[in-house]
Amino acid sequence: MFHFTKNFVALALLLMLTYPSEIFSQNRFQGGIKVGTNITSYFFGSYDSDFPEYEIRDMLIGMVDENTPVSVELYNRNLMISFGIFASYRLKPWLSLRGGIEYSPKGERYGSEIYLSTNLNLESVILKNTTIFKLSYVEFPVSFQISPRSDSKPRNVYFFMSMGVAPALKLKSELDMVTTLEEQSFDDDGVVSKVIERDNSTLDLKEISATDLGILGSVGLEFKSMAVELKMTKGLINIL
Repeated sequence: MFHFTKNFVALALLLMLTYPSEIFSQNRFQGGIKVGTNITSYFFGSYDSDFPEYEIRDMLIGMVDENTPVSVELYNRNLMISFGIFASYRLKPWLSLRGGIEYSPKGERYGSEIYLSTNLNLESVILKNTTIFKLSYVEFPVSFQISPRSDSKPRNVYFFMSMGVAPALKLKSELDMVTTLEEQSFDDDGVVSKVIERDNSTLDLKEISATDLGILGSVGLEFKSMAVELKMTKGLINIL
């Protein structure tokens, strides 16, 4: 159904909790686990008929009538669980090299509501569509981390920043689409909706590349054996 020919980049915003533990002497090596959530979206350089938003809109027009106004709204994918492990090595008191393995879901959502009919009592027949691009990756982030840590003045709480790259391997790429035909009316309690018909379908997106590459930047706060990190990853290559 969908044929992608243009470049795009994916942007992933992650909120993670890090649990470091010292595993070697002299505090040079640390390791731990990460658990967090993702907010992801695509940012396109331009829009034309090759992009998913327009293909979805054209498909919906085919379900109704060419004269029926159809708009497609873009939404982030939110609150997806990501997790992984990491290890770091202190090159200097203030500089560390960190690497890890992380499961990172990404993608984007599209939604639309088309009012097919509305009478004088404001009773309507509505065609609703939700399309979700579901992409999952295993990322291998490698970054340099700087902080105000010092061997002469140990701190229990400190701020840190990281920059690096995030190569990734694709685990899954599919499109989920739900189309619902509903009757909507109003009563004393508010809006009342009745589902007339619902259709679910899943499409394997074989066009998605098996690999990806991103650059990452993060800021965080570490205290004792726990840290909170906010990380942004921006894709560099065309995976479509």
